[in-house]
Amino acid sequence: MALAADTILEIRELIGPDMDWVDNDPATENDSGSLETLWDKYGDVDRVALHVWRFRLAAHQERAFDIAQEGNWIARSQKTRMLREQVNKYERRARAGARGANAKITSAAEDQANITTTVAT
Repeated sequence: MALAADTILEIRELIGPDMDWVDNDPATENDSGSLETLWDKYGDVDRVALHVWRFRLAAHQERAFDIAQEGNWIARSQKTRMLREQVNKYERRARAGARGANAKITSAAEDQANITTTVAT
């Protein structure tokens, strides 16, 4: 499914200028990395952006790093920090971040007030 131009512009604004994601290309529509596939899966601009930033952080952390190269450690740590901040930012916006230790976890049925459960302590 092709995305509307304004939706693509909004997503591009959130994910930045890196061209590691394709959009509106029928040849890559079945690719799991296309914006159309992500949009079909999540249906929310913030969740699509969160997925892209998580992917970028994972790809960055998988790359090898040679500490013998002078000055690159600072640049790499700054990029790592920036990527983590972006992931945290979109986790808060999409409400998809990790929950606290005291968070109450409920099932979908509990949310709809159909059932209640108690946990033995």
